[in-house]
Order: sequence, then C-alpha cells, then structure tokens
Amino acid sequence: MLKKDLHDKVGLNIVLCIFMIIAATLLVTSAGFIYTFFKGTNDTYEKCKTSDFMFTVDKSISDAEGQRATIKRVLDKYPEIAEVKISERPLILTERLDFDGVDRRTVTNLYENSAYLTTVSHDQNIPYDMNDEVLVVENGCVAIPQFLANDAKTKTGSKLRITTDMGNIYEFTISHIYKDPSSNYLHKIVFSDEDYKNLVNEFNSLSDLYEVRLKNGFSSVAELRSWGYDLMVDINRLNDTHALDGTVENITTGKSNMNSDAAMITVIIGIFLVIMGFSLIILIFMSIRFSLHATIKREEKEIGTMKAIGVDSLAYKSLFIVKYIVFAVASGVLGIIFGIPLCRLMINHFIVNILNPKTEVFIVLGMITSISFIFLMIIFSFLALRRMRKISVMDTIHGENRGERFKKLPGVFLHKSRHAAVPFFLASSDIVERLKRYIYLIISYTLGITLLLMVVQLKETVVSDNFRKNYWMIADREVFIRPEDNLREKLVAQEGSYRNVFQYYEKYYNENGIPLNIQIMDSQEATWKAPGQDVGINLYFDNEDVELEKLRFVKGGKVPALKNEVAVAHSLKNTKGVNLGDTVTLVYRVYQDDGFTLKYVEKDFLVTAYFETMMNNGMPSFIMTEPDENYFTDDWDVFNESIDVPDDEYDATIEKMRNVNKDIMIWDFDQVLDFDLGN
Repeated sequence: MLKKDLHDKVGLNIVLCIFMIIAATLLVTSAGFIYTFFKGTNDTYEKCKTSDFMFTVDKSISDAEGQRATIKRVLDKYPEIAEVKISERPLILTERLDFDGVDRRTVTNLYENSAYLTTVSHDQNIPYDMNDEVLVVENGCVAIPQFLANDAKTKTGSKLRITTDMGNIYEFTISHIYKDPSSNYLHKIVFSDEDYKNLVNEFNSLSDLYEVRLKNGFSSVAELRSWGYDLMVDINRLNDTHALDGTVENITTGKSNMNSDAAMITVIIGIFLVIMGFSLIILIFMSIRFSLHATIKREEKEIGTMKAIGVDSLAYKSLFIVKYIVFAVASGVLGIIFGIPLCRLMINHFIVNILNPKTEVFIVLGMITSISFIFLMIIFSFLALRRMRKISVMDTIHGENRGERFKKLPGVFLHKSRHAAVPFFLASSDIVERLKRYIYLIISYTLGITLLLMVVQLKETVVSDNFRKNYWMIADREVFIRPEDNLREKLVAQEGSYRNVFQYYEKYYNENGIPLNIQIMDSQEATWKAPGQDVGINLYFDNEDVELEKLRFVKGGKVPALKNEVAVAHSLKNTKGVNLGDTVTLVYRVYQDDGFTLKYVEKDFLVTAYFETMMNNGMPSFIMTEPDENYFTDDWDVFNESIDVPDDEYDATIEKMRNVNKDIMIWDFDQVLDFDLGN
C-alpha cells in the first residue's frame, strides 16, 4: 500500500514531504531559539556571575583609600548587597582602538564610547568564548565582546591596535570573541595576564571599577532600577556634592540582555519562526485533506465493499494514511537533525551574549517538538478520514455517480440567462455548491503569498523611518555627520564639549549655504514621586531651539506648552495608570545661584500628552517644556538632524555637503536608516 501511495501523485508527495520537513525544522528551531532567549538569559547571568550593578570612578591620586571608604559607606546602607568587587582598570575612549579595515565613524560603539582593559575574571562577569567555554587568552592576543564585534563586523584573526597614554601603539591578534552580558554597554577588552601587566604601566591614570552582586539578583534593568533607585541617587549625589576626587561614571547593570535593540529583534525573529511553522502546518493540513478526499472518492467502491463484508477497523483506515505517517516520522527526525544546528547558528548570530543550552536540552526540546508534530499530523490525517463514514453499502451497490456533477441552483436557470456563457454558469454553480472547498483554496493561496511577503514586510515594518520616528523620540534624521578622529578632538577642544560640536556643525554648514537644522534635547535622571514609591525617570527638557511639535505624540493629547505641563511615555498609561490630565510630582536638579552647586527642586506638572518610546534602559521618559533656566543636564540626545530643502534638491544638497570638507563623513537618509535599523 505504501509503495502504491508513493508512486501515486509523485509531485504532490515531494512537495508535501518538503513542507513537512521545513515545518518540523522551523518548529524545532523556534523552540530552541525562544527557550534560549528567555530561559537562557537567566542561566547565562548565573553562569557568568553577572554583576547587578556597575560603575566606574576616577581613582584618587591623593587619597585612594579614603575615596573608596566614602563609597563603601554608601554601599553598606543596602543590606541586599552580597558582594562588592573593586579593581583598578585603565578606562579609555574607544577612539584609541584601531581595527583592521574598520572606520570607527561607522560604528557607534567605537566612535564615542568608553572601554576598559582587563584580564579574564573568575569571580564576577566571567567571559565565555563562542564555544561556551571559559575564556583563555594567550600572550599577543586579545578578546573582544560579541556586541562590539558584531557592530564592527570584525572577526577572529583580525588585528587590533591600541594607543596607550604614553603614545605607544601595541598590536594584538583577535583570538576570541566572547560572551558576557556585562560588556553590552561598558565594553571590556580582555588580555592575557602578562600582556595586561605590561600595558597597565603605560597608562598615567586608572579608574576604580565597582562590580556589585545582590543576594537575590534581578534579571532586568526595570526590576533593578525599581529596587536600586535610591542607591543610584546616593551614588549620583557623591558626584553632585563633589564628595569624591574623581567622577562617578558608567552607572549601569551587567544584566542588560533583555533591554537592547538586539533583544527586540530576537523576539520578532522568534515570533516570525513560529508563525512560519504553523502557517506551513495549515498548508500541509489542507494538502492532506484534499489528497485524502480524492483518494476516498476514487476508492469509494472498494471502501463500500469492505464495509459490506464487515471490514471497517482502525487498522484498515490507517492503510489510507500510512504515507502521511511515514512523511511525518521522517520529517520529525530530519527536523531534529536540521533544526538543532540551525538553532545554534541563529542563537550565535541573533542572540547576543547568551550562552547556548547544553546539547541534551536541545535534543529534549527537539524530541518534544518533533513528537508533537508527528502526532499532530497523524491525528489530523485520521480526522480527514471521517468522509469514509458517509460511504454506505447501498452507494456501492448502486454506484457513486448517480447524478450530474453540476447541480441545479435554486431559482437560477441557464436558458433564462441570456448573457451568461455555459462555462461561466457551470463554474458559478460549482463554486456555490462546493463553497467550503474554494474557501480552503483561498486560505491556502493567501497563506502561501503571506509567507512569501512576510520577510519583506517584516523588514519594511522595522527598518523604516516611521518606526524610528514613532519609538526613538526623534523628529527627523536625514543626515549623519562624523568627522575624522583628529578633527573631532580639535572641534571638541574648540567648542568645549561634544554637544556643542553639533551646534557648530549647524553654523558651519549654514555658512556654506546648506540649510542644516540640528536640534538638541538635554536630559537628566530625575525622580517621579509616584503613589507609594519613587520612580527613576529620564527627564528631557524642551530647549528654546527644539521644535517639540515635530515629535509624534499619541492622538488625543496636546503638546505641552506651559511651564507646568509635561508629556509622558505612553507605556505609563497601562503600567502605572497615568492618564491625560493627571498631576505628577517630579524632583529634579538645578544649579544654585553660584552656578556650581546643585539643589533638588520638587514641582507638580499636568500631563497633557503621550509619546511612544522603546524604554530600552528600563526607565520611563518625561518631557518638560519651558524648563528652569538653570537646569542641570547629565546627558543629551540629538532630536533633529534635517536638511530643510525640497525633496528634489536633497541629493544635490548632500553632495554639496560632502564637498565642503572631505574629513567629515556625510551619510544620506538611506545610509543612516540602514545604519540605525538595517544592520
């Protein structure tokens, strides 16, 4: 029977078998992929002994122990802290790192970030190589974090050069790309013990790196900030009151895997795999149903005869679906064989800084998924055999085709339809009489087309200017300006800060006839006194140069215009119950009259609008209009980078802008969009 079925409808059998193999592979891959992201994240934190809280502070030259004692007194106030590790590390700007064939201007994490030099740690933030083994770095080699390697598109075997404070340049071979969640935002460059000992002597100043683990750690930035906001305030107050010789910087958590753009992409990919797998299963179901119905119709006389002699057992019925059982079992086995390697490949490519589960876990997940797939195929195949119940012995005796194929439509007559052709009339009759069949066909064609278009549409949804404007808290981003390193350093020294350099760009290009429009929004970490708790927030200030109306607000609100009005992140409506018209109390920092000392101000504001935001750092955002003239800022973002020309003049203006200064890299709209969302 099996041999006969395999030779029957060979083309359909091949297509159906391929669909089953792909569906089983996708389900096994998605199961391992999703498991690794959600369960593997916490497992990675435990295995790497990832820090809950991290920060750096410039080492005091005159009283290093006294400065550490001051910080220790703050940390001792929190009984939840289990362990504090303090180590002296060279903290450098990433512009001192030079990769083969990599233009730092094209890599955000190499252009204006910080990194520190270290050796392999064995107590906190333990790095693992891409084979999930504890990292070992040989002399003359260096290991870089996966997050940085992905952005720089560099590989093992490439060269890395580092410039020390002494001006010497040392070259190392990248021997490993490692996984460590603590390296997402504060990159660490790992050397062998001997190389590090030689390098550290070439740096004039060091920083104290504080790595803090809690007794019962948190797995997300949001939970950590909810618990540790007071600690952050106390640490920041050491800065504000100048209680330390150095400056506290890089306050973050090592547990940041769930709060990056990569995490969002991972979730989207996981959902996409599941949708593709189940869509293929639906197509498989339809193919099995149509094929079985055709077989039953063809073998109706034999089925009726067997019923007449009393043969109607489950074993007999299974003869009709033995082909699909074989296909399902073979697909389940091949799904495990193909799915596990594909899952590992996708994990290493898309899930950053997460260790792979053990092979045994993948096998168990694959077996559960494949067995479920096999049973699903078998159960549906038996359900599709229900049509056999309608075949009676009398049908066999009289013959199945006792009437015409095309049945009469009530109230419709061909001889009265002067303008209806016979084929059209018969086709209409067939569709109406067998409506279910054509509904299934429409669904199957729709699913097929959807699968083909889903990949394109998924990219168009995420890699789009609309997505960027909706969730990135920006107005326009039509141009990308990054000068060569030496020129940037010169401009920073000339303008006093990197923030002011952007204002210089606007003035510089305006003077050269290019209507560049750059707007900067300042911010600080402030406190929202929510009912029952204090919540850390990012408080943005609507400067006089910022056209806040360019930001996309949720419909129904009003752009804040008065001093007592604020806009808030839309997510707070559901998570904290903040509605339009509510009053919120904010505590933020301003300079006193001396322009040096800071003080805290507490004011009430009226919520007038919502805006969307990704909240990747776990903190909700507020926007204040007409801020105090002496407000303090500890960060800033470029709100608008646009060229105010008609669309048909844009390309020519970009070329003109590039010709003004060849040492400044200028990217157009498409290049910026691909850089932001396409890589």
